[in-house]
Amino acid sequence: MFARALVVGLLALAPTLAFAYPAVGDKAEWSGFKHNWDGTATPMKVTMTVTAWDDATKTWTVTKDVMVDTTTTTTTMMTKCLPTPESAAMILAKCVEMGGRLESVTTPTGTYNTCAGFMGSPETKLMKTWMADVPFGMVKKWMSDATDSSTTTMELTAVTLGQ
Repeated sequence: MFARALVVGLLALAPTLAFAYPAVGDKAEWSGFKHNWDGTATPMKVTMTVTAWDDATKTWTVTKDVMVDTTTTTTTMMTKCLPTPESAAMILAKCVEMGGRLESVTTPTGTYNTCAGFMGSPETKLMKTWMADVPFGMVKKWMSDATDSSTTTMELTAVTLGQ
């Protein structure tokens, strides 16, 4: 159980391009669909942007825009921890040991060496994420939600590096 919790924690921190991040101006966009079990599909897009760094508190400000169909919701969060190239290297190095699987994944932004891992419960929500060395860490996500009878798929479609 500890190993599973550690994998979840590492995946949450995780970021396979070689560049410096996090930095103000880093931006990543994931696009995909929420597929309802009645056969309908709703387009989705998530954009995350690092908007500020507070050196005094060592805190990043991140804006997250979530578009479902034509409705966009924006939230701003503060965090002291964002994925780094070092955390990505650690996740990839320990992926199999921690219960994940090394996979090569291609998205519109390129081909990445990833650590794929499952989280959650098949009875409610089950999520598989592919983590790599990119800003915000995630390259691809698949989620099955039994509570609203849907499956969501998203992949990295754009990356912009900050300063």
